Amino acid sequence: ENFLIAEFKKKVAYESVGGQIKFWRSKSDSEIDLIVENGPTLDSYEIKYNSRKKVKFAPSFVERYQPATKAVIHRENFFQFL
Repeated sequence: ENFLIAEFKKKVAYESVGGQIKFWRSKSDSEIDLIVENGPTLDSYEIKYNSRKKVKFAPSFVERYQPATKAVIHRENFFQFL
């Protein structure tokens, strides 16, 4: 997670693309690894090493913030993300 987030921050800085980078965690420890906020739009990403692992975005996050993107980044597709 840390590697991908650090590299994504570098990409954003290098390309001078806007957007705030955040994460989200509930009181019950549900979490979203990476959130990119561009004005009113939220893109949410879960980062997993294993591409076969089933990922479920926290329903409380999805209901409250209604992200435009819900994507999983894993070892087979992370180059596309960066």
